[in-house]
Amino acid sequence: MSGPTTFGAVTHDSDPGSAGAAGAEPEAARPLLRPLPEGERRVLIAGYYGWRNTGDEAILAALVEGLRARRPGLGVAVVSGNPEETRRSLDVDAVHWLNMHDLIAAASACDLIVLGGGGLFQDYWGVDTATTLTQEHWGLSFFAAFPLLASLLGKPMIVCAAGVGPLRTGQGRQYTRLIFQQAQAATVRDRAARLPWFAPLHNEPRFQRLVAAR
Repeated sequence: MSGPTTFGAVTHDSDPGSAGAAGAEPEAARPLLRPLPEGERRVLIAGYYGWRNTGDEAILAALVEGLRARRPGLGVAVVSGNPEETRRSLDVDAVHWLNMHDLIAAASACDLIVLGGGGLFQDYWGVDTATTLTQEHWGLSFFAAFPLLASLLGKPMIVCAAGVGPLRTGQGRQYTRLIFQQAQAATVRDRAARLPWFAPLHNEPRFQRLVAAR
C-alpha cells in the first residue's frame, strides 16, 4: 500500500468500482463535521455508498440505524460518491470519496473507521496499488485507503459484513489479506469464509464468519 501522494480538487465524478475515476466534489463552504457534545464519539463509514445502488444504500441505512440505537449521541460520517444526498437522506456528515484533504481530516477526527458492508473486495478490473490514497484510487486501491489511514493515524478499524471475491489475481488476494490483517475485527459473508487463500485468517480471534442471507 502506498501513502498519500496528492491533494486538491478536480471536478469529474465517477465510481470507485471501476478504473479511470478521478476528481473531487466542488462544494460550498461548510463545516466538514458537525461538532459533538463533550465526551461523545465519532465513526467514519466507508463502502460503496452514494451511487444509488439499492442494496448498498440499504446496508448503509441499517448500519447507521444500528449504531445510533446503541449510542444515540454518536457522530456518523460517511464516505460517499454523493455527499449531499447522503447527508440529506441519513442526517449524517459526509465526505467525497475523491477529496483527499477531507478524507484525511475525517479519519483524523473519528474514533473508529468502519469498512463495509457489501461486496467490496473484488478485482474485476485489476488492482492499481500506486493509486491508493490519491485522487486516482478505485476498486481495491480505494478500499485499502481506510486501513492505511487507520494505521497511519492510530485509529481502530473494522471490516463489517463484507463480501469477498471474485479475486482473480494474486495481487488482489494479497491486497485483500493485508486489508483484513489491519482490522481489529472483521466479519464476512459465508462465501468468503470458504475461500482457500482466506483460510489463514480463520484462526485469528478477530475474524468472524457472518452467514449471508439466502
